[in-house]
Amino acid sequence: RGVGWRKCVLGCALVLAQIRLNFDAHDFSRQNLFSAFGRALLDGVPESAGSSKVAAGRAAFPDLPTKQSGGKARGAILLANGDEVVNALRYVQRCEGYRADVLIVDLNYIQFAWFVSHHAPAHLPGVVFPGSHYGNGPNSFQLDAFLAANSAKYDVYSAGGFLAADRSWELRHRTWPTGLLHRLVPRDARIDLNAEWQTSSAQALRLSQLRSEVQAASPLVVGSWEEVVANNHLAQAVHNRAFAILQIALELGGNRDVFLLAARLYEELALNEGAAAGPTGAPVPDYVYRNIGVSYSRLITLAADEASKATATQRASGAFLRYLSFSGISAEDRKQVEGGLLGLIMPAQAAGRTGSKPDSAALPTGAKRKAKGAGV
Repeated sequence: RGVGWRKCVLGCALVLAQIRLNFDAHDFSRQNLFSAFGRALLDGVPESAGSSKVAAGRAAFPDLPTKQSGGKARGAILLANGDEVVNALRYVQRCEGYRADVLIVDLNYIQFAWFVSHHAPAHLPGVVFPGSHYGNGPNSFQLDAFLAANSAKYDVYSAGGFLAADRSWELRHRTWPTGLLHRLVPRDARIDLNAEWQTSSAQALRLSQLRSEVQAASPLVVGSWEEVVANNHLAQAVHNRAFAILQIALELGGNRDVFLLAARLYEELALNEGAAAGPTGAPVPDYVYRNIGVSYSRLITLAADEASKATATQRASGAFLRYLSFSGISAEDRKQVEGGLLGLIMPAQAAGRTGSKPDSAALPTGAKRKAKGAGV
């Protein structure tokens, strides 16, 4: 009996010792990252016509309606994809009562007919589902039809990206970054990159509470939800803003001001100025320098005078040289950048090699984005 009692005491002591040694490493009771994440997601949706958050979500599209045809304010649908996104949104809405005005549509659950027929009428009032379920089968619908069915009453946003099997929405819509979200807007909507949008879109990415929680959770474990939030959402959102501007610049082709804006936003990322992307000390991705180079190489041909052309040439060359210093770029991309760069910094030698006068046209002309996780 005495031996058994001593074994019991020893066993309890060992358990208590393990708790004492490991409790702090597993105590998340004071961590509020997912509350901050859920709130930051919802803050990308304007609350009302008088909200200060309206500017970031709508300022770039002044022609789009802010009210329904009857004068009532438009509602907001948030398409959610990914466990960390859906669970954070559910928590802050249902447990903290935050922004219940935003209707959360889980892209995975609406693939089930039972969810659309039983859950949606009670929890997503007014939302039209133009079929029995989301997908490709009989009586199903895709996002293009869903957007058309709800366009009269709702602005539609996305968090966590889309399902790869459905690209139907791309025909008539584009995504536009607003905070951690993207807003889906008609592809033919006029975009106005005014001063109000530039200021408010930068403010929407400050997210001081979320950044503080990310730092408190550091060092981040690769693959953890904390790491996913920091890199796939926070850092990605900052890069999405610059990427969207460069894409618009490339679409417009000859707008010098938009290329200058794209170059400035990417240079801020490279210098870690303004709204820094992701955790403090995170390395600058290679494509940031590539896109700086793309922006300035296009500005060479749009320069108003020789001094501006020389400045653009210098900055394009410097950015592409920095890009080439990375080891992870593809052989094909490296060859293209090296060939075009030679034409910028040593045109005479390049002309001798190619037999024709080289120019910036040999450089990459498309924006590049290598993102972790689900992208848009």
